[in-house]
Amino acid sequence: INEELESGIKEKTKELVQLSEGLEVKVLERTKELLETYKDLADYKFALNASGMLVITDEKGITRYANENFCKLSKYSAKELIGQPHPIINSGSHSKDAFRNLWQSISGGHVWRGELRNETKDGTIYWLDTTIVPFLNQNGKPEKYLAIGADITKKVLALEELKISEENYRAIYENSILAIFTTDMRTLKPIAANDNSVQLFGYRSKKDLLASFDPLVHFANTDDLAKNIETVNERGELTRVQEMKKLDGTLFWAKLFIKLNSGKDLAHTVIVDITEQVKSRKKIATQLKEVEVANKELELFSYISSHDLQEPLRKVKNFVNVLVQDEKNLSSEGKYYLNRLHET
Repeated sequence: INEELESGIKEKTKELVQLSEGLEVKVLERTKELLETYKDLADYKFALNASGMLVITDEKGITRYANENFCKLSKYSAKELIGQPHPIINSGSHSKDAFRNLWQSISGGHVWRGELRNETKDGTIYWLDTTIVPFLNQNGKPEKYLAIGADITKKVLALEELKISEENYRAIYENSILAIFTTDMRTLKPIAANDNSVQLFGYRSKKDLLASFDPLVHFANTDDLAKNIETVNERGELTRVQEMKKLDGTLFWAKLFIKLNSGKDLAHTVIVDITEQVKSRKKIATQLKEVEVANKELELFSYISSHDLQEPLRKVKNFVNVLVQDEKNLSSEGKYYLNRLHET
């Protein structure tokens, strides 16, 4: 019996040792997995902290964590932010409905993505491209929120400046006293035109011009079109004076300014109607030719007059000389006047 008992104890002990060894191996494996998971989490946290703004709030929106990037951007210290409601950075730019929709989304367990316009401690406005992720408890209710943000202030300001610039350009484009239109270089069809383009070429409306415009119709010399296209494609721009036609066939003189865009697929054209200036220049040129002819006629008359008067004057002078020298009975007064005439 003792032997059987001892044998059983040894067997159980062996089983316990094996079980202990197996458990130890499992513990080591699990510990390794946990360490790897912890390292992964630490790496993810480091990457998030390094790349953007992180803020963690509780279910009521009270700040529990703010990383260094967010503190630098908002100009609040972590101590000033933690324990404060998130609206401390609210700029007041967003409507109550916008925030209501945000909270309805994340409190319902949904991820929210959008742009937030916030305010720093000193009142400076900044923009964040923000993603808010709700962390849910066992009951499926949010217990905290993680907000991940990227500073897009420069991008937003650049877009605002671009918008203002485009609005100014559009105002100039539409209200200019010059004809301005944009042409697709692949089809040579205009894709945009202002009111003065419509009036200059004689169309009923912009829609009519954009649908019906054929550049060949509007060049007095169709070879000019091919030359213009060649020059613009080669140089990227063109300035030229040439004769063009309205839709009804009326000819007019135009000064063209054409500029290709960077993609070389669009050409921006400005046309100045200089018909009156050309007429004025032609009129002045005609008048100058008339004056030149008149001057030449006057010079010829002066030459002829001068030449024809030389001989009579010479004869008069000779006769005076004879009178002064040969006539002895002339009075002193007569001699005086004859001498004056001779000296002239």
